Parts: sequence; structure tokens; C-alpha cells
Amino acid sequence: MPDVFLDFQPELWRQTFQPRNWYPDQLFCGTDLNLYYDVKHPKWYKRPDWFAVVGVPNLYEQWELRWSYVVWDEKVNPLVVVELLSPGTESEYLGQTLR
Repeated sequence: MPDVFLDFQPELWRQTFQPRNWYPDQLFCGTDLNLYYDVKHPKWYKRPDWFAVVGVPNLYEQWELRWSYVVWDEKVNPLVVVELLSPGTESEYLGQTLR
């Protein structure tokens, strides 16, 4: 069950995530966004609570918002991925069951 801090956590992570040699215009932070990670299985995705990618623009195609993040299109993997486990998703995110 979501708590009162659920909406504040991604913003806190975004504000405190400052890797070395980072440029704000080349940092993308995704919140509850589909993350497609395996080119061999293009329909597989995870929807982490938050993730950050260094080296890609925040916007897609200069002015377009991102509706998902596709690793093989961007050619950059996320540097950090955060998923807060709950009893309903724990076994999936720990790799104990298939999606």
C-alpha cells in the first residue's frame, strides 16, 4: 500500500543524484516509466520506481517527452535503478519468478 511519501521519493532521488562530471542537460531520470532492457525480447520491460541515465538528454527528439526508455535505442544503460519492494512484486523483482 503506498504511503504518503511515495510521491516525494522520486523527486528527492532526482535532486540528490549528482554523479561526477555530469551535465544537467545529459541526465534523464525516469519515474514509474517502462524500461525496455533486452533487445532479444523487445516486449520485456520493468517499471522501476525510479532510474537515472547519464549521457542522454532529458527530452527525446529535442522537444518530445519520453513515454518509455528503450536501452537498445538509446545505447546507454541506466546507471542507477531503484525499486521499492512490496509483498506483491518482491519475488518478481528478486528474479524468483518470471514476468
